[in-house]
Amino acid sequence: MTRVETTFVPKLAKKARLKLDRHSRKYMILYPERGLELSDSAAQIAMKCDGSRTVATIVVELVAEHVGASAKVVEEDVLDFVSTLRDKGLLEVP
Repeated sequence: MTRVETTFVPKLAKKARLKLDRHSRKYMILYPERGLELSDSAAQIAMKCDGSRTVATIVVELVAEHVGASAKVVEEDVLDFVSTLRDKGLLEVP
């Protein structure tokens, strides 16, 4: 897995849709013939991958939303998740 930089601006690819499954009450990223069920924290990150924020901004927002969260841990989680989405072809890349 190739890690993204904190300056990367993630945006879900056109083929990927973030959707709440009404049965499981979990968010999923749906893409052609596949789906990826997300944990609550992954869903929060995915919702912020709209092409308007850098990875660093997403980290700052999540740390502010979760009192007591470690910025270092949040940054690692965001970098890992965004890198995984990019490697799966689920993000637009310049």
